[in-house]
Amino acid sequence: MPPIPPEVLAYDGVTVPMERNRAGLLPFVQQITHNNYSPGITSLHFSFQTNSCTLTFKGPGEENRLLVGLDGKPRRSVVSVGGEHYPVAATGVWKYQKANLPVLCLTVSFLELPNSRLLDIVFRPTTVSLRFDERPGRNDCLSILAGLTSSRSLDKLVVDLTMKNQQFLNAFARVATPIIRSKARPSAPAKT
Repeated sequence: MPPIPPEVLAYDGVTVPMERNRAGLLPFVQQITHNNYSPGITSLHFSFQTNSCTLTFKGPGEENRLLVGLDGKPRRSVVSVGGEHYPVAATGVWKYQKANLPVLCLTVSFLELPNSRLLDIVFRPTTVSLRFDERPGRNDCLSILAGLTSSRSLDKLVVDLTMKNQQFLNAFARVATPIIRSKARPSAPAKT
């Protein structure tokens, strides 16, 4: 188990405000299925321990504390979106980007759903960025959409045209797999 990168420790105990977004922990395909859309993430708080970390995601009217195992053992939490509660188990591993920036790669498995949220948190000296993905992914979601309308020829034609429209695919990717950024990291609180 690799240790927490030293440059990431500057974020321990710090809350970073996020730029305006519509991202959320609930995978996008489940947001559609449950008609339960994320209001976005307004801030993210980091707390690092030796074998785990706690990430607190805040959004309008919501706060989710996600426990993450950094030792290969998942940690359980409950994620709340729009008043609905979802049990999850999360693991994380440390990697480095090409620019030698540390990245915390999370897998958040929804225990009662067939989906997992994949989340890469890239740590820069004064900001972080979050890259969202999910399994099954956005192409699978588009295939499901096409399959739902396959019995109706007009609907299938609309879906076929939509799936070939690059502008639609780009917009869908921004919604289903967003990348969001923080504002500048505030100074770490004084340790007493």
